[in-house]
Amino acid sequence: MFSGRFIAERFREGSRRCAASDGPARFGVANVRRFSLGISLLDLKLGVRMLVKYPGLTLVGTLALSVAIATVAGFHSITENFVGPTLPVPEGDRVVGIWNVDIRTGGHGRQTFQDMLTWRDELESLEDVGTFTTSQRVVFAADGRARSVRAAQISPSAFRMLRVPPILGRPLLTDDEQLGGPAVALLGFDLWRSWFGEDPAIVGKTIRVGGVQHSVVGVMPRGFGFPINEQLWTPIRLTNSDMGTGGGPRVSFSFGRLAPGVTLEEAEVELQGIGSRLAADYPETHAQLRPRIKPYARSFFDAEDPSLGTVMRLARLLILIVLIIAAVNVGTLVYARSAARTTEISVRNALGASRRRIALQLFSEALVLASLAAVVGVGIAVWAENKIMTLLTLSEEEIPYWWDAGMGPTTVLVVVGLTLLAAVLTGILPALAVTGRRMGSSLQQVGTGGAGLRFGKTASTVVVAQVAISVASLTLGGALLREFIEDYAMEDGIAREEYLAAEVRLDREPSSADLNGGGAADFARDAEIWRELGRRLSLEPAVLGVTFGTRLPGTEHPVRFFQAEGISPPFEGAAGHRARVAWVEPSYFDVFGVQLRVGRGFDAADITGSEARVAIVNGAFVRRILRLGEPIGQRIRLNPRGDLAAGQWAEIVGVVPDLAVDLGSRPGLWPAIYFPLVTAASPVHLAVHLREDPSQFLGRLTAIGGELDPALVLHRPRTLAEIVDIGVTMMHLLGYGIGLLVLAALVLSTAGLYALMSFTVSQRTREIGIRTALGASPRRVVGDVFSRAFVQLALGTFLGLGIGILAVGDQLFAQGPGPSMGIAALILIMGLIACGKPVRRALRIQPTEALREGG
Repeated sequence: MFSGRFIAERFREGSRRCAASDGPARFGVANVRRFSLGISLLDLKLGVRMLVKYPGLTLVGTLALSVAIATVAGFHSITENFVGPTLPVPEGDRVVGIWNVDIRTGGHGRQTFQDMLTWRDELESLEDVGTFTTSQRVVFAADGRARSVRAAQISPSAFRMLRVPPILGRPLLTDDEQLGGPAVALLGFDLWRSWFGEDPAIVGKTIRVGGVQHSVVGVMPRGFGFPINEQLWTPIRLTNSDMGTGGGPRVSFSFGRLAPGVTLEEAEVELQGIGSRLAADYPETHAQLRPRIKPYARSFFDAEDPSLGTVMRLARLLILIVLIIAAVNVGTLVYARSAARTTEISVRNALGASRRRIALQLFSEALVLASLAAVVGVGIAVWAENKIMTLLTLSEEEIPYWWDAGMGPTTVLVVVGLTLLAAVLTGILPALAVTGRRMGSSLQQVGTGGAGLRFGKTASTVVVAQVAISVASLTLGGALLREFIEDYAMEDGIAREEYLAAEVRLDREPSSADLNGGGAADFARDAEIWRELGRRLSLEPAVLGVTFGTRLPGTEHPVRFFQAEGISPPFEGAAGHRARVAWVEPSYFDVFGVQLRVGRGFDAADITGSEARVAIVNGAFVRRILRLGEPIGQRIRLNPRGDLAAGQWAEIVGVVPDLAVDLGSRPGLWPAIYFPLVTAASPVHLAVHLREDPSQFLGRLTAIGGELDPALVLHRPRTLAEIVDIGVTMMHLLGYGIGLLVLAALVLSTAGLYALMSFTVSQRTREIGIRTALGASPRRVVGDVFSRAFVQLALGTFLGLGIGILAVGDQLFAQGPGPSMGIAALILIMGLIACGKPVRRALRIQPTEALREGG
C-alpha cells in the first residue's frame, strides 16, 4: 500500500503533468509527447516502475502471456507456410501447379508425361507448361568422393517460367531435352559451394552423376530449389508415345504460368474441359481422374481440404482460447492488485484525474507488461521454429525451399494485435471495473480497511469458473505431456546404436520404362543388386547380420487400411481396419534379434512371385483386431485402394512382439503387419548389425557399394539410433512446448486463484468485523469462511475433472488418476491457503472500526 506522503507527492506532480485533464500535453517540464491513444511516455515509465514494484505479478504475467503469444505466433508462422505461401520468384503467385485428382479417393491420381503434353499443347491460358520427377542422385567430385543429392529431371521450360537467371552460365534450354543430345547438368548454389569449392570455372567442366558424365552448364543462385528443394537439374527427355492408349510414363507433377490477363478461375474452366474430354476418350485410364490447378506453392498442401480446414480452424480457436485464458488470469491478478491501489486511485481522482486518464494509466501499465511478454514470446517462437526446421532437415523431409522459418510481416502484425488484445484484457477491463466505482466514497474509506472494490454476486461464479478452467486445462495438458514425453521411448529391446542404416536406391538416368511405375521386372533387377550388396557385407568380419525392409524399427511405418476375413470394420462405412505396414526380407527379425511368439518367419519360398501370400503381425494386432483370437491361419488383405499388394489375400503365419513402428512411439500402440519383400516397394532401407562402432564402418560400407555398382546410392548412412533420435527429439520438442504451456498454466492458475480467493475474502472484512463485534467466535467465523471457499473450490474442481473426462474419455486416467488428482488437490490447497491471510487480517479489526465502516 502506498503511504500518504508518497500519494500526495507523486500524484500532485502527476496530476499537474498529465492527469488533470484529457486535453493535449507535452513532455519535459511542460512537454509530454502523446501517442494517438493519449498514452504518454510518463505513463509508460510509470508502467515500468510498477513492473519493478510488483515482481511477482511481473514474473507470472510475463510467463503466462509470453507462452500464449509464442504459441499463437509460432502456429501462425508455420500455418502461413502451409496455407498462404507464394513462390519467391517474379510474379510467383501466377506460377501454378497442375495434377490429377482421383475422384474416388480424393487423393493424387496417376499423372503421365502424355497428360502434360496435352495440357501444354491445348491450354491457351497457360505458358511454359512442363513437368518433373525427383530422385536422389550420386554426384562424384574430382577426387572420386561421392555425395547423394536431391535432383530433378525437369522440363527446361521451368527456367523460362521462373525468370530466375543463373549466377554462372545458362539455365537448361529446349535443345537440351532433345533425344540424343549431350548430357548436361545445372547445379544448385549449395552443391556448387560445398562439393566443388565455388569453382568460378565450373561451367563447361564434366562431372559424373551416377554412371553418366554430364557437362555443367550453369549454377543457380543461393536459395533456389525448384521444384521442391533440389540442388541438381537435368533435362527430362521423353517422347510423346501413343496417346491412343491414354497411358504413358508417370511423372511427379506439372507446372505452368498464367498467361497475361488470364485469371486462375479462367484457367481452371479450360483445364476442366480438357479433363472431361480425356475422361470420355480414355475411360480405362482417365474416367476417375480430374485435373486440378492451384498456385504452385499451395499445391502441395490443400488448404481448402475440408478436414485440413477444420483442423486449422479448431487449432486457431484453441490457441485463441489459450491466449484469452492467460489474459483473463493475468487480468484477475491486475484486478486484485488494483484493490490494493484503491487509495492511490481515489487520491488521483480527487486531484482531478478523469476516469479516462486513470484507465489509460492502468492500460499503459498492462501494455508494458504485454510488450515484455511479446518480446519473450517471439524469442521462444523463433527458437522453436528454427529447431523444428533443423530437425526436419536432418530427417530428410522434403521441406519446400520457399518455406520461411522466420517471423513474416503478417506474423509480426498478429503479435502486435495479440499484445494490444492482452493489454486490453489485462488493463482496460480491470481499469473500467476499478474506475466505475464511486471513487469519492472510496477516498473517505481510506485507512478503514474497507475501500470498496467488490465482485458482488458474481464472486462465487468467478471462483468456480477459474478453478474449473484451471483443473480441466492442467489435467488435459498433463495427460498430453505424459503421452509425448513418456510414450516416445524405445522399449522393444533393440540396441539401435549397434546398427548402421541407409536408404538404398539405384541411381540411373531415368527412362520411359523407369518412369512407368517400375514393374516387377524393374524391382527384380534392383533387388538383385541390393541383395548382392547384402551378401558382400555379410562376409565382412565386423558384420553380424544384414537385412532390408521398406521401414526399420523405430521409424515411421506407413498406415494402410486392410480387411480381415470374417471380422467387420470398426464402424459401418469404414474402408477397413488400420495398421502400420512394412515389407521386409526373411532375415529381418533374426538380424534385429526378434523372437517370434508363435508361428514361423518368412523363408525363401515366400519371396518368390509378384505378390505377398503370407504375413506376420505383432502382438497389438492380435489384441486389438483379433481380440486375442487365434492368429495363425487368419487371412488379411490390404484395402483395394492400397498401392501395394492390392486385393491379394495373405495368410498370417507368425506373430512377433511389439516393435516401435511410429516416430519413436511406445511399442504396442499400433497394430503392425509385415509382408515379405516380393513386390515393387521404394525406398528400401539397409540395416547392418555390427560388432564394432558403426561409425568406424561407414567408409567400408561406401566402398563396397561403389565397387558393386556406381549407380548404387547409399543415402545418408548413419546409426539407426541417430535416425530414431531425430523423430524422438521432434516429439520431445513438442512435448516440451506442451510442458511449458502446462507449467505456465499451473503457475498462472495458482497465482491467479490465490489472488482471486484472497481478494474475495478481503471483501468480507467488514462483514467479519461486524460478526465478531456481535459476538461470533473467531473459530466460527474462520470455519464459515473456509467452508464457503471449500464449496466453491470443490465445485470448480469437480467441473474441471468432468470437462477433462468428456474431452478425452478414459484416456485421461489411462496412466492412473494420480497426476489429475494431484493437480486438483494442488488447486484446492492453494485456494484454501489464499483465504488465510485476509481472514487473519480481518479478525484483527476492532469491532468499533468495523461498525463505523458499516455505518
